[in-house]
Amino acid sequence: MKEIITKIFEFEDFSIFLKLFQLHKSHLLLLSDKEDMGIGEVTLSSPTTIEGLKANSSTYNLFGMHHNTLNSIIAKRAAHLCQTPVLTLVFLAHQIEDQEVIKTIVNFLNQVMKKDPKNK
Repeated sequence: MKEIITKIFEFEDFSIFLKLFQLHKSHLLLLSDKEDMGIGEVTLSSPTTIEGLKANSSTYNLFGMHHNTLNSIIAKRAAHLCQTPVLTLVFLAHQIEDQEVIKTIVNFLNQVMKKDPKNK
């Protein structure tokens, strides 16, 4: 397991910690508002298998119900960018505005993958 991205996002009254690990033919994405991380909600997303199609990635919420929108969108985007299955673990102890967090994290993932495609 190789850590390829570590990032802290600072918001007004909380921080989000992101870690992306490269596994064998897959990735593990951890998101938390605690530096210790945690399991929380677990979502598995796999990229589209048809080359050249702009189809969505499929997501499977394995467990957890609090932030389904946040989990699904970030997992789908990560799987599309990495072109591998991505297991996303989101642990958020505080109530947050999903929309603000989603936009920030997706924009960051887009920038990182465009800048350094070897992260895939």
